[in-house]
Amino acid sequence: MFFLLFFLARTGFSQLTGTGKMYIPSGGGYFKVMEIHEWSEDDTKNYFGKYEYIYPAYDEFGEWAGDGVSDEMSVVFSNDSVYINSKMQVEGWGEPETTIRKFQYPLDFVKNFGKFVKLNYMDSSNRIVTTKGILTISGNEFCRLL
Repeated sequence: MFFLLFFLARTGFSQLTGTGKMYIPSGGGYFKVMEIHEWSEDDTKNYFGKYEYIYPAYDEFGEWAGDGVSDEMSVVFSNDSVYINSKMQVEGWGEPETTIRKFQYPLDFVKNFGKFVKLNYMDSSNRIVTTKGILTISGNEFCRLL
């Protein structure tokens, strides 16, 4: 049985702005984060799939924030390991960078990469929207499940 227990502190997310907003790839903009909580499934196949992280070149106020970054990851479980194949592109750079990572699951993955989460945010119509993804440890970026 798959079990993952962790606690999340919203104030620790570096991607959250001073207004409590985060860039949500599925929404295509910055939205107010209402809640981030554990996504726990007994069947690890529910986590299989492609995840996307985007760091936009412009902040929520339209000011240039640096080179934009797009990272698409494929997540697969095999035996007691998690395999992540990542393809990252940086705005203005030619070739994408490809990385393959292997983690012993769940402890090595949680300790060195991230956690599977559900994120609730308020969209532009003031509706609460839930999306699934990975909250990474390095930089605490949110990668949404495609």
